[in-house]
Amino acid sequence: MKRAAVLVVFALFLCSIFSSPAMAGNDKDLLRRALQKKQEEKKVYERPNSTLIIMDELRDEFKKLMSSYLSEKKDDVLNYFTDSISQAYLKDNGDRAVKNLKKTEYAKLLSDEFKYQDFTQATYEECFDPESPRMMFVLSYEQISESKVPVWSFSIDYRDIARQMKAGEYVVVANTLPDSIDKITLPLCMYYIYKRIDDQWKVVGMGM
Repeated sequence: MKRAAVLVVFALFLCSIFSSPAMAGNDKDLLRRALQKKQEEKKVYERPNSTLIIMDELRDEFKKLMSSYLSEKKDDVLNYFTDSISQAYLKDNGDRAVKNLKKTEYAKLLSDEFKYQDFTQATYEECFDPESPRMMFVLSYEQISESKVPVWSFSIDYRDIARQMKAGEYVVVANTLPDSIDKITLPLCMYYIYKRIDDQWKVVGMGM
């Protein structure tokens, strides 16, 4: 009996010796796969630096901004802007000039616009077509300042817009669809200049 017990203990001892390296190898393999999985997950959640993705993001930002505008949600509209905004306008002689506005000043202008007419009569889809390069376009500062404009059918000269922009900024230019004319009055062409600030797109300039 004692001999059998000793043999069992010895056998267990041998198993522990031979299994330890294998277990250690398995542990290393499991750790390696866990680290690899973590790195793959990190890659998935990292924000890709792609021009096409940025264009889609800014079309979506423009949609959210204009949807809030057409719903006359003033506070929501203002949340898309920085505290200081450059605004282009036409002078009496037809030249385009730029002035700086504080967000508080723009808030007063918005209130006046909402008093002037009921923008809620039209939807975003009735006013804009983001899929048409002749009705909406997204361009970087580099593209527009270097005249790399593949399609241009807007009433505003892209060189005027470029003078209002800085490196790292993007512009969304949009023509208004004719479907909205019978419901509300919007500029035939408008644009918003965007900059990435604290991981958010913010409007730093605009014009019509």
